Amino acid sequence: MAVENSDIPVEIKALMDLFQGNITIRKKIGNFFMRNVHVMIIFLVIFFIVFGHIANTYGRDASEEILFIWRYFLLDPVNQGIPIVAISACCFILGFMDNFRPVAMKHGMWVGIMTVIASWVWHAFIHTDINVFVVYFSSYEGPLTLSSIIGLCILLTFAGNWLKQYIIKRKKEEISYLKRMKAESRI
Repeated sequence: MAVENSDIPVEIKALMDLFQGNITIRKKIGNFFMRNVHVMIIFLVIFFIVFGHIANTYGRDASEEILFIWRYFLLDPVNQGIPIVAISACCFILGFMDNFRPVAMKHGMWVGIMTVIASWVWHAFIHTDINVFVVYFSSYEGPLTLSSIIGLCILLTFAGNWLKQYIIKRKKEEISYLKRMKAESRI
């Protein structure tokens, strides 16, 4: 007695597809990584520029500048502009790459969160200190850093996406104007 396909629960069908080597599941997993790979590339660029600059400037003498990134942005005596310009440019490009505004803002939020987490890991690595969260959230500077970095990333991805939408709108208007002018010249 054969079981009809409609009687099999969806979860079992998914497992059967997985074990039979159905390509759609592999495609879905691949599409997920391909949609989010540019976020990881942007994060790696930010990581190597910002934290590479901190490592070159301070070496192992970097104290809380790594943990409270906003303080490093404002008080760096050597090159104040490099890290903030790097994060700004990367988030703007990230927003410009995405077509859908909420997705762009979500990606900007994730880049901001990953940057803050990278500063925690970097601080724990240099100082061999596990009390990162106690130091980070015991004063007003921790939440200020978290909100300012995430806010900056979201704002700049929004700006990049807005510029892309504006350019698309202007191109459509220009094409319709040229078509209208061409139609009028034939008459």
